[in-house]
Amino acid sequence: MKPLSGHVTSGASTVQNASAGLEAAYDFQDTYLQLLRIFNNVIGMLAEVHPYAKMVLGVLSWAAKVILAQADRNTAILNLLQKSCDVYAFITEDKRLHQISSMHTILGQ
Repeated sequence: MKPLSGHVTSGASTVQNASAGLEAAYDFQDTYLQLLRIFNNVIGMLAEVHPYAKMVLGVLSWAAKVILAQADRNTAILNLLQKSCDVYAFITEDKRLHQISSMHTILGQ
């Protein structure tokens, strides 16, 4: 039985390093995103003061919503990456999968 090829192993380590980098970026932005969520809520309340204020604050609110939506997508991608790493770890730990001949091409052997 051959071990996994070098490309697969280096790809897996790259994915694990990317996961750590994404977690660090998420922790860094967490405080700023919380302030942006508060700002977005305050804008919603202030928009009812004057029609011109409503228009300007609507644009600011739109920009804040775009940033917050991207942050939510980033969180979803981070969760998907973590699940992919878990599945890869499960596949490589279970030696029975290496014994199935149809799995050799999938596992890179």
